[in-house]
Amino acid sequence: MRKRFTDLIAKFGPLTWRSRDNCPLSPAADCSMFSNDNQPALAPPLLPSVVGTASFHSGHLKDGPARSHGASIPLAQGAPGKDAHFSPHKGHFAYAFALAKSSLLANGILSPSDAPPGEVPPVTRQARRAPAPLDMEASIEPVAELGIDKARLVLAEFTDTILPIWPCVDLSVLQQTLDEVFRDCTREPQDHIINLEPIAMSATAIDTLKAALGISMLVNGEETAPLARHLPRYLDWSIESIVMGSEADIPNLVLAVLLSLYHLYRGSLLKAWRTIGAASKACFELGMHQTPAVDSQLDSSNSPLVHHQTLFCCIFVIDRRCSFGLGLPYAIHLEDIDEKRLQIGPSNPYLAVMAEYDCITSEILPLVSSQERLEKKVQQHAYFLEFQLHGLRDKFESFLTDIEASHSKSIKFGPRLLQNMRISLTARVNHARSQLRLSQIQASGGVKDDPVSARIVTDAACETISVCASLIRDADVLGSLRINFDFFICAALATLLTVVSQQPELYGDKCRDPFHEALDSLATSKHRLFNPRKNTFTFDQLREIAGCINMSKRSSGLLGALEGDGTLPTSLDLSHPFSAGECFASFPC
Repeated sequence: MRKRFTDLIAKFGPLTWRSRDNCPLSPAADCSMFSNDNQPALAPPLLPSVVGTASFHSGHLKDGPARSHGASIPLAQGAPGKDAHFSPHKGHFAYAFALAKSSLLANGILSPSDAPPGEVPPVTRQARRAPAPLDMEASIEPVAELGIDKARLVLAEFTDTILPIWPCVDLSVLQQTLDEVFRDCTREPQDHIINLEPIAMSATAIDTLKAALGISMLVNGEETAPLARHLPRYLDWSIESIVMGSEADIPNLVLAVLLSLYHLYRGSLLKAWRTIGAASKACFELGMHQTPAVDSQLDSSNSPLVHHQTLFCCIFVIDRRCSFGLGLPYAIHLEDIDEKRLQIGPSNPYLAVMAEYDCITSEILPLVSSQERLEKKVQQHAYFLEFQLHGLRDKFESFLTDIEASHSKSIKFGPRLLQNMRISLTARVNHARSQLRLSQIQASGGVKDDPVSARIVTDAACETISVCASLIRDADVLGSLRINFDFFICAALATLLTVVSQQPELYGDKCRDPFHEALDSLATSKHRLFNPRKNTFTFDQLREIAGCINMSKRSSGLLGALEGDGTLPTSLDLSHPFSAGECFASFPC
């Protein structure tokens, strides 16, 4: 049998595995987020990361140890390594050995030359396997088909609308990879694939570029584009690079964050939660949750350590969004990390404020979950948390002032982006305040017993609806934030319904216009925010209910202007379900 197999290899050549051949591109194909179920059994497993440099030339590796296209690539310079952060706790036997070694060295019983050598990692069976060559042409095909002008435009949209919110990737790396893909190409997009000269790029860099382009097209109105519709199928990378590799690394973390964002914007919240959970655990493995021993490099905004801190902050915030939306546990708990790692300064003002917002809401949620009236001491703490929420808007403006004072050319925010950020922050603050106050109203017995909280929540809900709906109506909303605004409008709508249903004669007229403005705005949304299997209201039912609690629609308004008679256009789908109970869960994006 062995001789026959050897003869077959001599006749037909060695077997190779091409990943793209096993990845169906048909829209009807079912492709799992972790692996392709249709993969043949001969496909080798992903290789662990190896130390060295690797580059690709005509689809083969050179100038370094071999590596699979799905394997981790080496840590960037200055990245926290696995061995660098390991410090055994006092309950670990390694801690006792370390104490004994120090004592032996101090007493002269053991000399430094006699000390045991450092740990040498064993060579695993996976590391001994021959790597599979990457099909470079198939890998860059989705980017090349866009054409250089279209690809640059999509990347510019990513830079303007997504990167300021989620600064998880180095823009210079994306631009360099894009230039390499289209280097010396002046022909039509169909010719790029055939006539590309040999290029040297890492598989991870190409996948990072594809992920950025796919997310950009998804949130900016090109949902049917192949990269936007089926991004995971076009990636040679998978989450197994983190789960199955010998150790995690920064480039794989970046891809995990991008894939999590893709699933978030696609509405696949559970997939996003799983992916960001794997990335969160890799952060602990790399020691990113701790402040580095040497902080001198943090003075430079281009330092690798600064990028790692910003990346960790992105992972923390996305983890919170996913966990809140699903009602599942966090992967990163505040007691397990150094909270200084979340203080990223004014260079990324929106992310910095969002991280602080999540820290505050972590304290609010236990108070919201309580069904009993808060004790006086706890109630004072709740008021302090509300005061902290108020301060987030001032802190955001302070960060913007610091950026302007520094005259930094690398940090630029357009007026449209700033307006969207400010309104998003306002809606989040109002939502958290409403959660806190509504729990107090419920614990006190109702709106009549807590008129102060009732006034606060109605004011907050009316403000949220006003600013978000006007932004949507003026078509100034960013695609990366639109689903946020839809959610907060819905949450505000449920808040108004809760308060007015208890005292319609007092709050009905005040909340009438914002209530119907929210319904009009949500009727034009493309997003389905609610689960139809739960007890829900339709938009028509809500309008009927509003007429019974002193909130019947006035003759003027957005839809009246559209139709002339105040009725809904027949082209709008009024069957979108609405669940008041779901509005008080935090949305993921």
